[in-house]
Amino acid sequence: MSRVLSAGKEAAGVNDVLARPVGPFIPSLGLSTCWGGFAFTGGATSRRGSVGADGDDALMKEYQDFVAGQFKAQRDTGTPGTPGEVFQNRNADHAKVVIPFLFRGADQWVHLLTARADRDVYGSDSVKAAAIGFLESHPEGRIAFLSEEKFDRAGHPLFQVIDQNPTFAARVSLEFVPDDMKRGYACNFAVNDHNDFRFEPSRNNQEAMVQFGGADFAPDLERTFADLRSAASA
Repeated sequence: MSRVLSAGKEAAGVNDVLARPVGPFIPSLGLSTCWGGFAFTGGATSRRGSVGADGDDALMKEYQDFVAGQFKAQRDTGTPGTPGEVFQNRNADHAKVVIPFLFRGADQWVHLLTARADRDVYGSDSVKAAAIGFLESHPEGRIAFLSEEKFDRAGHPLFQVIDQNPTFAARVSLEFVPDDMKRGYACNFAVNDHNDFRFEPSRNNQEAMVQFGGADFAPDLERTFADLRSAASA
C-alpha cells in the first residue's frame, strides 16, 4: 500500500499543510517522503506559477507561456530524470493549461485521480485536443481515470469525443473509487509515465503543485493510483 493511503486516517486539514514551515513532510497525507520540502509556503516552489486569473486573457497568456517554458526547460536538460521546477496551479483555468502538458509529455500512460472529472476542465477544448493527440500519436498509450463521484461516461464531453473512435475508447478507462476508500486520503492528482504531475493536496481545493519530471514524488502518486485502482476493480 502506498504511503498516501496507509497514513490517511491521521490526515490533517489542508490549511494545516499550507501553514506549516517548509519541510519533507506533508501532514494532510501522512507522507514522510522525498517530497523534499516543496510547499506553497516557499522553498523550492516557484511563485511565478501563480500568475493568471479567471477572465484575464493577458495574465492567462502569461501563465500559458510560463508553463510551456517550464516544460521545455525540463525536457531540454539533456539528463534523464532531472526534475523541473515546482510551480503553482491556482484555479480551473490554470488546470486547463497544465493538464494538456501531462498528455503531451507522456509516452505510455496518463493516470488521473479526480473528484468528478470536472466538465469545465476536462471538457475544455485544450484538454480534449491533448488527450486525442496523445492517443493518436501513441498507438499503445493508455489513459485511466479514477473518479470519486460516479457519472455517465456517455454524457461527459471528453468521453464523448474519445468514444467516437472505438480504438481510442478501448484505451481509455473510467472506474470509480469505492466510498470506503475515499476516507483514506485527501488529495487528487494526475501523473504520467515521465513523472510529470499535477497534485492537489485537497480534493476540495483546486490549488495544486505541478512539476515536470518529478521523479522524487510522482512514483508515490502512481503507487497510490495503483492501490485505489485495485480496490475499484475488486
